[in-house]
Amino acid sequence: VSLMCTAAGAQTDGTFVFIDSNGNVLEDGSEISVNTSEFVDDGMGGYFMIPSGLSVKNTSSETCGVGLEVNVDKMDNGQLQFCFPSNCNIAASAGNYDGSPSSMDAGEVKGLETEWIPAAYGECTALFRLKVMDVEYNSWNMPTYSFKAYGPSVRVTFVYDESSTGINGTPGDKKTEVSGYYTIEGVKTDRLRKGLNIVKYTDGSSDKVFIK
Repeated sequence: VSLMCTAAGAQTDGTFVFIDSNGNVLEDGSEISVNTSEFVDDGMGGYFMIPSGLSVKNTSSETCGVGLEVNVDKMDNGQLQFCFPSNCNIAASAGNYDGSPSSMDAGEVKGLETEWIPAAYGECTALFRLKVMDVEYNSWNMPTYSFKAYGPSVRVTFVYDESSTGINGTPGDKKTEVSGYYTIEGVKTDRLRKGLNIVKYTDGSSDKVFIK
């Protein structure tokens, strides 16, 4: 059994589109920058990650196969994790990577599930390009995917710096100032240092910041 997706296509197939965190469809070739971090408590001091905030939508009226091609242009440190469309993959350096293809139902929206996990301050830049895949099922209903056409692309620059250490929220929305930096033992320091730091703000709130 074959599943063939029909879409109006010129140079770029529009079966799938990227959607930003505000629900806006991004044009092919868009460039965005993200610096909002999330703290992950893994029981060993925790770490920060910078999510892309992107989703992918199947705009067609059919179930279609989709793949993802990732070209990492720059990675100052850390690693880039992407779990779209199915299995998770890790990029530990600049280069080209492919996600394992899967299928999305008509109208389905699925998170790109991609985040940069920095080891220190810096940037990671990657080009994400969607791929429309034809799907064939064997007698056991197991799919085989084959490349059909390229979909849209978006270039994402992940930025991790001192303004990125808010756990939940956009750094630009923070209305308080940093009142001090402290070690986990409570000793005040003049800046962020290696290891686990406590950042305190003038409104009494605080964040944990881990620097390798």
